Amino acid sequence: MLLSLDKMKEIKNKLMKRKEVEVVIEAKSNPGFAHALKEVVNHFKASEEQVVVKRINSSFGKNHFTIEANIYDSAKDKLELEPKKKEKAKAPAA
Repeated sequence: MLLSLDKMKEIKNKLMKRKEVEVVIEAKSNPGFAHALKEVVNHFKASEEQVVVKRINSSFGKNHFTIEANIYDSAKDKLELEPKKKEKAKAPAA
């Protein structure tokens, strides 16, 4: 599925204890967040607990997908700095 992976941008953010990266993947179809996470982990030699895929962008009809991800220095830093996901409110019992 993956044809190539090129690094476009890599910024070290010392305050947030992370690397902010942008890579371009050439693939036949949208890689999805799970596959994009695996590709970033393999390319930058990091663990899955340290990486957060922020967004995947593409242009209609193109096979190039831009992936923006954050690679934290440690899993603990990721837990402290990454915003928590909100839980859905439960429906009141009737």
